[in-house]
Amino acid sequence: MTPVPRSSPALGELPPKVTAWVADLAAAVVVIGSAFVPFPEAQFHPTDAAGFALVVAPALVLPLRRRAPLAVLTACIALYGVAAFAGRLWPGIVVAVAIAVFAVASRSTRRRTVVVTLATIAVVVLLSLMTSMAGVPGTRIFAVAVTIAFAAAAADAERSARAYILAITERAERAEQTRESEARRRVTEERLRIARDLHDAVAHQIAVISLNAGVAASALPSRPEAAQDAVRTIRSAANTVLGEIGTLLEVLRTDEDAPG
Repeated sequence: MTPVPRSSPALGELPPKVTAWVADLAAAVVVIGSAFVPFPEAQFHPTDAAGFALVVAPALVLPLRRRAPLAVLTACIALYGVAAFAGRLWPGIVVAVAIAVFAVASRSTRRRTVVVTLATIAVVVLLSLMTSMAGVPGTRIFAVAVTIAFAAAAADAERSARAYILAITERAERAEQTRESEARRRVTEERLRIARDLHDAVAHQIAVISLNAGVAASALPSRPEAAQDAVRTIRSAANTVLGEIGTLLEVLRTDEDAPG
C-alpha cells in the first residue's frame, strides 16, 4: 500500500511542533520576565539562587502540560503555595497556574472543568489568605481568582469550537458518503433498466425468429420464395439481437472501467 503523503502546511501556517515550541517560549518569557518587571506593590524580585530557582521552576514544568495537564496544574499550585509561604509571590506564578488550568480544561468535559477550576481557585485563595498575602487588599486575591476563571472559560470556548468544527467535518463526510451511495444506487438502477429493455427486445426478436422459422419450414416444399423471405427475416432478427447484446456489453464495460 502506498503511504499517503502528508500535506504541507499552508503559507503562513506553522507546523504543530513549532507552534507548541513558540507557545512554551512565550509562556516562559511571561512567567520569568514578570519577576523582573517593576510592578506596583510588587512583593518579590529574585536576588538569590533560591529566588531564581522558584521563578524558573514553573517555566520548566509548563511544557509538560500537554502530556500530563493535571499533574502540571498540581505542580504549579504547589509552587504557588511555596512562593506564598516564602513571601515571594510574583505575577508570573499566577500566569503559570492559569496556563495549567487552561491545559486541563481544554482536554476535559465541561463538568470536570468547572470542578477543577473551582477547586483551583479555592486552594489558591486559601493559600493567599493563609500567608503574607493576607495583608494585601482583597482586590489582588480577586484578580487572581478572575484570571484563573478566565483561563478556564477560554479553554472551554476553544474546546467547544473544536467540537463544532469536528461535527461539521463529520457531517460533510457523511453527506459525501451519502452522495456516493446514491450515485451507486442510480447506476445499479440504470443497469437493471438496461437489462429489462434488453430482455424485452431479445424476447421480441426471438419470437420473430421462432415465427419465421415455422413459416420457412412449412413453405419450403411448395413456396420457396416465402421460405427465403422468412429466412431473411430470421437473419435480420438475429443480427438485431446480437447488436443489442453488443451495445449492452459496451455500456457495462464502460461503466466498470470508469474511475470511481
